[in-house]
Amino acid sequence: MVEAGAIRGASGGAINMSRNALYLVIGLLAAGVLVVGYLYYQESRNRSGIEIEIGEHGVSIEER
Repeated sequence: MVEAGAIRGASGGAINMSRNALYLVIGLLAAGVLVVGYLYYQESRNRSGIEIEIGEHGVSIEER
């Protein structure tokens, strides 16, 4: 009887590399979600206060 862990060949390295690539992709996606969440949080905090715009019609000040 041959154990599953005892079978090694050329595809064994390919399986490990694809798992590492999968872990890398998952890590990058998780990091991306964290960055987007942080940016959204910062943007939502900045919505209150005063907004100042300088345009063709002069200076506009709005309180939020």
